[in-house]
Amino acid sequence: MFRSRVKELYFHRDADLDAKAWDMLAEYLEYVRDHAEAFWEVLHWFTIKYKPERGEEDDDLDKYSVSAKLYRERAARHESVGRSMEARIRKYISKGVPASLFEEPGVWKYPVKICHLYLADESTLNATGKHFSLEEQITLAEQAEPSQTQWTKYCTDAERIAHGGPTEAAPS
Repeated sequence: MFRSRVKELYFHRDADLDAKAWDMLAEYLEYVRDHAEAFWEVLHWFTIKYKPERGEEDDDLDKYSVSAKLYRERAARHESVGRSMEARIRKYISKGVPASLFEEPGVWKYPVKICHLYLADESTLNATGKHFSLEEQITLAEQAEPSQTQWTKYCTDAERIAHGGPTEAAPS
């Protein structure tokens, strides 16, 4: 995921950035790489049922133990990365990194909002007549809405922004 992200700068020339900016960018991207799991999860969010619904009677709470653990771990990653990201970016900008550098496609910012992953209804069957696997559903979601994922491998950069219309997609 992280290795296949866009690595070119589209809005800046290499020569216009000093060594300090490059070092800080490398430090920032190392942080993003180290927390890539949290980025993936927030852009492919799905609901985890970790306890009975209100009014739902359930004597066997053990069946929720695995999902509750997953939920707690995911929530902790989300809180840890999400809370510190804005302050981290402000710190880099205050030290001389151009704010516009954080608008580059390959310089990921943690999304402000969770992107819920819409999964196929259980009655929906794939071309072979079987239920869609999670991997198939994620692939279809990324192909249908590549702009929701910053590292999709299913389209080119031109295809990623094509939905914006010819005025926005055309290079200036």
